[in-house]
Amino acid sequence: MVLVLATFIGIAILVTAIYWVMFERNEVREQNDLRKRLRAAVGPKAAKRIQFVRDAEKLSAVKPLEAALGRSSVMITGSLQKLLTRADMKLTVGGLLLASACLFFAGWLVVSWATHLKWLGFGVGVLLAVV
Repeated sequence: MVLVLATFIGIAILVTAIYWVMFERNEVREQNDLRKRLRAAVGPKAAKRIQFVRDAEKLSAVKPLEAALGRSSVMITGSLQKLLTRADMKLTVGGLLLASACLFFAGWLVVSWATHLKWLGFGVGVLLAVV
């Protein structure tokens, strides 16, 4: 009976130690770093670093796409920007459009290659781009 109890306690200590090393230690370190930053931000120095005017949000990191989106309809880019903001995504309008285009072409190529039906590939590509 003593051997069973000692084995159970040993396994419990081992599992707890592995959990602490893998997960808890990193979280404790991050919390301590955050507390240090918060303490450093308190005081008159913090007021100097606050930016009262937000920078205009970029529509894309790709310069030609940024220019094209800037010239396009505000209804389209504005609604996509609102959608991304409401979803709390760190994605730009250009990134969303490029990802949709890549999904369209990937779906079109794969289905067209597998079935030799270009119209079916086009439909799958459109479905993937919209979703």
